[in-house]
Amino acid sequence: MPSQQPLELDIDEDKRELLANCGALCSGHFTLTSGRHSSYYFQAMRLLEKPVLALGAAESICEQLNDEQIDYVLSPAVGGITWGFAIAQQFPKSTSIFAERIDGKLTLRRGFQIPSGARVMLAEDVVTTGGSLLEVYHIAANAGAKIIGAAVVFDRSGGEFRMDCPIHAFASSRIPSWEPNECPLCRAGVDTETPGSRHLGSAKGKQ
Repeated sequence: MPSQQPLELDIDEDKRELLANCGALCSGHFTLTSGRHSSYYFQAMRLLEKPVLALGAAESICEQLNDEQIDYVLSPAVGGITWGFAIAQQFPKSTSIFAERIDGKLTLRRGFQIPSGARVMLAEDVVTTGGSLLEVYHIAANAGAKIIGAAVVFDRSGGEFRMDCPIHAFASSRIPSWEPNECPLCRAGVDTETPGSRHLGSAKGKQ
């Protein structure tokens, strides 16, 4: 089993303690959703499984938005769904929807639609390479929406990942990751775990 330990994050002490206590940060040898390997994994659901923690994190992010009007919160399934709902809770008139991966491509299903001109906030639990976040960005942009920003629980890039809208992260830290053929843990023979949700269903592609 992976061990859990606090990591030096670019956030205040209270948030570091919260993440350590709920077990969201795990150490070991992990295959990330992006396919890269890392010695740390951020299990957002350990935070999001507690509604009071999820809503508290969402509230702390939405305080940065200066009373923006949000019509839709769009997240990628599966990991972003709970977080997207928590973000939507902060905007009483908003609708929470999500995109699902069909044949490797994120797609709106279940009758979900984004009207042209709608004000959309994107929501994702963890960003490493940002692939899934970019996919939902293009879904909203292609629908003619105005994308207000992206709300992220944990940004593993430490702010290095950028896109054409503001990114608001509850926590952020630059955590090293490697391609499998460059992974020092693989070379050391350490078994790897794949704790993410990308393997569900017909999941293909990159985060």
